[in-house]
Amino acid sequence: MNWVFGDCELSEELFRLKRAGRVVKLEPKIFHVFRFLIRNRERVVSKAEILDHVWPGEAISESVLPRSIALIRRAVGDSRATPKVIETVHGHGYRFVAPIAGPASS
Repeated sequence: MNWVFGDCELSEELFRLKRAGRVVKLEPKIFHVFRFLIRNRERVVSKAEILDHVWPGEAISESVLPRSIALIRRAVGDSRATPKVIETVHGHGYRFVAPIAGPASS
């Protein structure tokens, strides 16, 4: 499935993000965080839920999720100050907020 939003397209089958037609490299775990947020875009997803889904049973540092979100924002041209793709809901988690023009089959 391809998720199309703004000038970006996230392909689940190809594990690929494109922005303005160009492939943007994402580390595998970063890709999985992004896909999880898109799939759950109708709600705020808690930090614990993301960690349990993407890093089940792994000991990770406190900075791994904020770093992941920052890398996703950079990849899609978003900012924390004026979010158009990922919103931080302080004390609760994150939410994908961009309007989706897809899913579309690849």
